[in-house]
Amino acid sequence: MSRTLHIYVAMVLVLAVLAIWGAAQLEIGNPELSGGAVLFWFLLTLAAEAFWFETPSARGMVSMSSAISLATLFVLPPFLCLGIVAAAVLISDRFLHRRPLFRSAFNAGQTVVSLSVAALVFRGFAGFEAPPGSAAILHHPLAVWASPLAFYLVNTLLVSIAVGLHARGSVFQAWSENYGNSWFFLASSVLFVLAVSLVCCVETLGLWSAALVILLLGLVKEGTMRLALD
Repeated sequence: MSRTLHIYVAMVLVLAVLAIWGAAQLEIGNPELSGGAVLFWFLLTLAAEAFWFETPSARGMVSMSSAISLATLFVLPPFLCLGIVAAAVLISDRFLHRRPLFRSAFNAGQTVVSLSVAALVFRGFAGFEAPPGSAAILHHPLAVWASPLAFYLVNTLLVSIAVGLHARGSVFQAWSENYGNSWFFLASSVLFVLAVSLVCCVETLGLWSAALVILLLGLVKEGTMRLALD
C-alpha cells in the first residue's frame, strides 16, 4: 500500500474521532430511551453488517447495514448513533468478515464521518430540538430526505478516494464505475425507504420487529444481487 493511502486513512480516522468527540459535547438526548433500546440498536446494526454484497463492477461493496445506521440517526442522540455504528462496523469487519485491521478501521472511520455529515444536514434542516423517531420523519421531511443523500455522497466519495489511491488510478473513475450508476441509486433508495420504515416499525411493533428487519434485509439483498446479474 502506498504511503499516501496510509496518510489518507489516518486523516479519516482523525476526523471520525473528532466527530464522535464533538457529538459527545452536544446536549441532545432522548428521555424515553432505555438501556435495552440502545442495546437493541447496537445488536441490530451488528447483525445487519452480515449483509454485504459487491457492486456490479465487483470493485466496490455495499453494506445493507447503512439502512440501520440511517435509522439510528433519526432515533438516537448523535453520540450514541456514531458510537454504536463505529463499534458494530469494527467488530463485524474484524471478527465476522475477517478483514485486516487497516481496512476495518477505515470502514468504521469513513462510516462515522459519513454519518456525521448526515447528522449535521439533518439537524441543519430539522433543528437541534427536533423530536426523535417517527415524529421527526413526519414533521421534518426535507431533513429526512436530505440527510441520507449527504450520507451516500460522502460515503461513496471517501471509499472512491481509497480505491483510487490503492489502484493508483482516477478517483472519479472509481466512483463512476462503482457508484455512478442506476443500480446503486436504486439500491440506495431501497435502503433509505427501509430505514424510514424501520423507525416506524420499531415504534409500532416494538423490539420484536428486529426479526422482520433481518428478513427484509435478506430479501432486499437477494433482489439487488439478481438485478446486478441481469
